[in-house]
Amino acid sequence: MECDIQDLIIEGEVPKDLFGSYYRNGPDPQFPPMGGQYHWFSGDGMIHAFHFENGKISYRNRWVQTSKWKQERTAGRALVNSLNPMEPDPIFNFEGEDGTANTNIIFHANKLLALEEGHPPFELD
Repeated sequence: MECDIQDLIIEGEVPKDLFGSYYRNGPDPQFPPMGGQYHWFSGDGMIHAFHFENGKISYRNRWVQTSKWKQERTAGRALVNSLNPMEPDPIFNFEGEDGTANTNIIFHANKLLALEEGHPPFELD
């Protein structure tokens, strides 16, 4: 689930001069897996962002909207078998398939990129 939370509850204090954002990426499937078995390598990429400003912290997360994510969102269910991705639902279109982008995130050449070992970087907006 995507969400936005302003003014997170903080134990202790965050220095008021700490300013910026911390990003992390990890797997988070949007639907239960085909066949009921899930491998965490196969979860859809989810970007988590913590923003620090004036002693306060806010949080936001968003799915990486890869081709796989969009196709499954349209279908309303998982289309790719987590344990055997070469046997997807027949309606799944491999053309332009760009993976899950669920492993890491970097800023390179003025671009924010979500990474995963099996596919090229996925540019985020």
